[in-house]
Formats: sequence, structure tokens, C-alpha cells
Amino acid sequence: MKNKTRSLLALALILITTLGCGFINQVKKEVEKSQAPKDVFATDNSCKITVPGNWQTRADLQEDAILQVANTFSEQYAVVISESKTDFSEDSSLLDYAELLQGATRQRVNGITFSEIRNIQINGAPAVQYEAEGMVDKIKIKWIFNLIDSGKTYHQLVLWTLPSKYEQNKPIFDNVINSFKDLRDSDATVSSKNSNISIKTK
Repeated sequence: MKNKTRSLLALALILITTLGCGFINQVKKEVEKSQAPKDVFATDNSCKITVPGNWQTRADLQEDAILQVANTFSEQYAVVISESKTDFSEDSSLLDYAELLQGATRQRVNGITFSEIRNIQINGAPAVQYEAEGMVDKIKIKWIFNLIDSGKTYHQLVLWTLPSKYEQNKPIFDNVINSFKDLRDSDATVSSKNSNISIKTK
């Protein structure tokens, strides 16, 4: 009887251990899957970015955006807005575009300040980048603006978070920025002229 009891206990222990390991492995796979980077495409398929797997597509961050994603738990937000260059003078530059956007943003964000505008490249395309910090609905926000010239289109890739989370989110933001790709090979993407950024958090 004792031997039978011991055998049953041993079998039960094996089953519990096996099921436990299987469950843990399944949870691990689901976590890894949720963290795997994924491509997110603009609503008009003109461009895409690659974001962490725990970011979700949104539709309420910026009215004129053709791509909106966020991880609200980590206060990570990103939008893409595109404008046809035919709406601007032929001699306009990315610097002119950046200064135009900064002027528009000053009218909407209290006490906003801007960093120096830097010339960069994103996936081989000419771009400029600058940071901004200001107050929206009594909440401080820090943005990183990336303005990309794809040939016939100006793209705005704008990411933001809380100032206290900016440094820890910056490496993630950099990966998203460097992943940006225009999918139309410099074809114009026509979108709204209104480039002002409105902010929504949780």
C-alpha cells in the first residue's frame, strides 16, 4: 500500500512538474512574441516604421496623422504626418519646413522650447531632427521631431513621452526613427496641410 501511495505521489509530482514547465514555457513564448518588433504601415501604405511588439496602433493621437502608435503603459507615443512638397515653394528646404513647424507649434504649446536643429539621414533620406519640451494641459511633454524629405513628400515622424521617461525611452525611439521607410520611392503623399501636433496621453 505504501509503495502504491509513493508511486501515485511520484506520478503526481511528475505531472505537476511537467505541466508547470509547459505552462512556464508557454508564458515565456507569449512574452517573447509580444516583445518582438513589428512593422506598422501608414493608412495609405506610403510608409512604415518598426516598433516594439507591445506598441499598439491608435487612431486618436493626431487627427492628420497617417500612422499612430503607442505604448501607453510606458508613455511612448509616435505619429507620422505627410505633406506633398507641391504645396510649398520650389526653393523650400527641410530647414524652412522645420522653422515653419516650430512656429506653428509655439502657438499651441505653452512655454515650448526647442533644441538645435540637426541634419541627419534616416534610411538614406535627408532629414532634420530636433527636440522640444513644453506644457500641454498642465502636463510636461518632451518630443523628438524628425522631418524627412522623400523627394516629393515631407514626412514628420514625431515621438513623445514624459520628461522623466525621456532618457529611458530614447534608445527605443532611436530604433523607431531609424526604421522609418518611405514605400512609394519618392512619390508624393498628399495629406492635410495642418501640421500642428496635438497631444493625448492616457
